[in-house]
Amino acid sequence: MFTMDLEPPDGSVPSGHQGQGQVQVHFITNSPDIELSEGKRQLLVPINVRRYGLSQILNSSSMLDTPSPIPLDFLINGTFLRTSLDEYLVSAGLSTETTLNVEYVRSLIPPLYQTSFEHEDWVSAVDVLSEYSPAGSWTGNTAGNLKGKERILSASYDGLLRVWNSSGQIIAISKAAGEGGHTAGIKAAKFISPTQVASAGLDRTVRIWKHAEAEDGFKGNLKPVLELYGHTGSIDSIAVNAPTHRVLTGSMDGTIGVWTTNKNSAPAAEEKFLGVGHSSKRRKLTTSTSTPQRGPLSLISSHTAPISAVIFNPSDTTVAYSASEDHTVRTFDLTTSQLVDTRTTAHPLLSLCALPGISTQLLAAGTSARHITLLDPRMETRTTHVMTLRGHGNKVVSLAADPESRYGLVSASHDGLCRVWDLRATREGTREEGGGTVGESVYVVERESMKGHEKRKVAARPPPAPNHRTYERRARPRRSPHAKSAHPIAGDADPGGRAAVRGLRACIRGQGGDWQFSTAGAFGVILREAGEREGIRIKGFTYACMRGVLDSSGKMGNGKWGSNEDY
Repeated sequence: MFTMDLEPPDGSVPSGHQGQGQVQVHFITNSPDIELSEGKRQLLVPINVRRYGLSQILNSSSMLDTPSPIPLDFLINGTFLRTSLDEYLVSAGLSTETTLNVEYVRSLIPPLYQTSFEHEDWVSAVDVLSEYSPAGSWTGNTAGNLKGKERILSASYDGLLRVWNSSGQIIAISKAAGEGGHTAGIKAAKFISPTQVASAGLDRTVRIWKHAEAEDGFKGNLKPVLELYGHTGSIDSIAVNAPTHRVLTGSMDGTIGVWTTNKNSAPAAEEKFLGVGHSSKRRKLTTSTSTPQRGPLSLISSHTAPISAVIFNPSDTTVAYSASEDHTVRTFDLTTSQLVDTRTTAHPLLSLCALPGISTQLLAAGTSARHITLLDPRMETRTTHVMTLRGHGNKVVSLAADPESRYGLVSASHDGLCRVWDLRATREGTREEGGGTVGESVYVVERESMKGHEKRKVAARPPPAPNHRTYERRARPRRSPHAKSAHPIAGDADPGGRAAVRGLRACIRGQGGDWQFSTAGAFGVILREAGEREGIRIKGFTYACMRGVLDSSGKMGNGKWGSNEDY
């Protein structure tokens, strides 16, 4: 048995046991490459040491004897050690005679800001091509060639894709609508391989692009090679799998599309989706005459509300998962296009990703209620809800797993923050939180433009000029999220109000001038930012406020504010 005497770098000794005692620690880890030999796992250490001191002990020549120090974190009973051992013993009501089982893990390094990638409109999707990304790993032995040549793909509401290098330089931009590009904003985009990209968006199409670069790596192009038609609503999510040539899409029309990137094996697109026979009231799709046009392998109808996310099962590409605003995560067998399992949650779901998990695969679903729900998708499990991750202040709209860890997760929210989570950092939920196991983020990444600035308050804005057009309305009860919308652009149920957002943007761009909606609403922040970009002063907004005032072209109509007398 080893004995060590080590104090923290600041020399402080916490109270409780006056730092004079020692406690026996049994070190364990799930990482074989840094596992201690059997004879070194039991150790007597001073009770005044903290995380840094324990990390020094394990990195010493008599323990791991690493060529360079490895930053380590320590968990006791599933909780990260953030105090001294002495303080932990006191808080847990334990004596120094206790043997502590301490799990040591590699520390998650805080993310560092590198650069910004400026766009002319809202950025709706981002993907990365690297030796660790799925598209990079599918390339086999050539994945190593991507080291130092990482690429970033971005999609924007201006209808364009952009490929960047890690220095923030644009390598390639997709074609415009008249040259085979998207005819409306892009909502989702993924690298299929270093030479192939898939995108989808508000024009209800999926487009496959060939990506090629010059030898110097500073110039390239994106050429459309395939157009896929079949959805009747905006496509908000896309997933790809290069080995099977499959693409999954989730749409506002409530269906999941299954497609192939092989134009020779794809079925023909139905004529009704190609802009033929549309009435004047419906938007025609402008398509390229030279790009092949194909339809879906299948369209799966199961959800009762818009689909916000679709993914492949990383372990079995014949299985797909989807998340929807109907509160459910559903599992599908892609070989038969059949629903095989449904997990119902308490809130609308806005994002989804798969995690390797600590012992079994998990699904992380971002909710409109500001938290992340972790689910066990196995059909034989009785308890589906595993953990809740709390900390965001608004809807969680994007999730991504750490490619180098089984426990890491990154989330993004409309609160303007990204949070980094470690699934091993847990606690018991309070009564207000509904009990259960709760996780808390280990790092918070603020938006660079918001650092050092207080949140803007509506009341602090200057009063409008006399010529501003102002509309007043009284409060009314919130409409059911599943009610049909009277908004001519929104169509069927749109609880997120995204169609109203698009309608307002079209309206104010077409009309010009300064508009002020004197009502507070959940989308006020989003629309204020949009208004500032367009030179329009917007004080607040509610979805119901726009009902009946936009005609099908997005111009201001003669309708009243809403359909009731109280507007």
